[in-house]
Amino acid sequence: MCDRITQVQDQVNQLADHMCNAVGILQQQVHPSILPGHDQLFSTVVKNENSDFKPKDLPPLFATLITRAVKELDVMIDRLPNDDQTLEPDVAYIEKLNQVNREAARIFTSTTEASQHLLEKIQTSLKEISECEMDIDRRHAGAKS
Repeated sequence: MCDRITQVQDQVNQLADHMCNAVGILQQQVHPSILPGHDQLFSTVVKNENSDFKPKDLPPLFATLITRAVKELDVMIDRLPNDDQTLEPDVAYIEKLNQVNREAARIFTSTTEASQHLLEKIQTSLKEISECEMDIDRRHAGAKS
């Protein structure tokens, strides 16, 4: 997808380049015009330096290049994948994920509670074992004396 978007961007850049060059050709070929009532703005007459440069085949060439670039851009845009999906499938999927998440949270909570209960039992058993060992040690100590 990114590659296609990059191609579209490259085509847009090429189209902009052709249009920029076409404007440059137009600027070279036309004479400046002064609007009526604004001739005082120019103290000197602006003269086009390239007035001798008048290739007749450049405007049609740029028109062809611009037209071709627009057509290629249109084809590229048509080939992009459609994203006409509605939100309904996404909402349904998110609801399903939320339900799975709630179930996982419930299982986690019950497992945590069971683990806490087992930990308390183990601690109680360890305490009892420790007390028994201490009783045995006291009995052995009492029997030796």
